[in-house]
Amino acid sequence: MAVSGPRVLTPAPYLLQRLLVEDSVEGRHYRNNIRRYNNTLAFAAFSTAFNTRRLPGRGPNVFTVHGQGYWTISNDLIGNEPIQRRFCQLYFVESGEANRIRREQQQLLPAAQRLLPNVLEDLDGLLRGINPFAQAFE
Repeated sequence: MAVSGPRVLTPAPYLLQRLLVEDSVEGRHYRNNIRRYNNTLAFAAFSTAFNTRRLPGRGPNVFTVHGQGYWTISNDLIGNEPIQRRFCQLYFVESGEANRIRREQQQLLPAAQRLLPNVLEDLDGLLRGINPFAQAFE
């Protein structure tokens, strides 16, 4: 446990520690695709009108936003048409069903871009267990 001023930071969940440190197939895959895992399990997507002008200088790629930014949770929450569930919609359904949907979505990607189903399932279980936002959707 770490202390940072008046706040006490609890240790990261064991699953995340294992994925970030272990030299296993799952750990290496998670570290190499951490953004994809994050986006797949996200509650919303960020969208905006990006400024494509490259900023001067060296360093990591960055982008600037002109105008407003939006967090999209999906516009398919209402209506009679069948929908492809995504973002927070997957937290409304039972975890097994949500993981089945994610596996089906992964099959649409080229093999090199697919995420490991067992890691996705473990992360979904972790989020549902400790994240108050995921718990609010149940």
